[in-house]
Amino acid sequence: MRTGRFIFLSLVLFMSCDKEAEPIGPTADFTYTTNYLIVSFTDASTAGDRMINTWDWDFGDGTKSVEQNPVHTYEESGTYLVSLTVIDKNNLDDISTPQEIVVTAEPIGPTADFTYTANYLIVSFADVSTVADGEINSWNWDFGNDETSDQQNPTHMYNAPGTYTVRLTVTDENNLTSFKEDYVTLEDYTEAGPAASFSFSANFLEVTFTDISAQGNGDIIAWDWDFGDGNMSTERNPVHTYEEDGTYTVSLTVTDENDLFDTYTGAVVVSATATFVSLAPGNISINLDINLEPVGELILQIGNLNIPIYGISLGIAYEATYVSFTGTTE
Repeated sequence: MRTGRFIFLSLVLFMSCDKEAEPIGPTADFTYTTNYLIVSFTDASTAGDRMINTWDWDFGDGTKSVEQNPVHTYEESGTYLVSLTVIDKNNLDDISTPQEIVVTAEPIGPTADFTYTANYLIVSFADVSTVADGEINSWNWDFGNDETSDQQNPTHMYNAPGTYTVRLTVTDENNLTSFKEDYVTLEDYTEAGPAASFSFSANFLEVTFTDISAQGNGDIIAWDWDFGDGNMSTERNPVHTYEEDGTYTVSLTVTDENDLFDTYTGAVVVSATATFVSLAPGNISINLDINLEPVGELILQIGNLNIPIYGISLGIAYEATYVSFTGTTE
């Protein structure tokens, strides 16, 4: 009987050892947050029967890490497949399901800059800021005298000479900003500038312009004509042909060697069937050498006079191809 009990007990012990459970391994997992190209990884793995003691990260760009919670900076924008392998003290391992991570480079903001030209107390500012990853959509000027502007290229008149600190702040569509400060030194008006003026004669659609501007303390060195039909000229006495009848607003801007300028604007009437003449101030005697059409009209237009005219007397003499006007003002 004793022998039987010993055999039964040994069998029970052997069977119990044979059914011992296998150890449970870890389950790999992770989370992450992105800040442009910088990604912070957090280990979210679950341990099995033993503690996890090894982490092996593959960031999908050819680099790896063995930290538990690494921070990785990618070199360029893109989509990367990241995986985490964990190993516990039983040498059991697990690899996470690969996750696609999208990173983008931090946008580059604009670079504020400006230039300016000063005509004594009148300053014209020009925005020359550099655009980066987003278009500039906001301009804020501080002229240094408690006045501001939100125009891109403002013109500002100061009340007194002096040195002013001007600041331009630009903002782009990514809400990134930049500013530029510069000193603007202004002098009071001490020199007389030019006085722009012109006369013209129109032979049908062809108009001959004559500069009769008066110079100030400096010689006039530049002439800028706007013929009112989208065409320009920098000649002193240009000839311009219009394409159709009409009244055009013509302006002449003259600039002298002191960088002082003035603009004169006048109306010019042209017609394919009539000839017009604009008389210069102080001169009311002209000669026309033109070819008139068999049917048409000859109109004498008097403009550009500095004082009112209360009366005009004209004498007209003509031959077959020559017409002479001689007159005086009262």
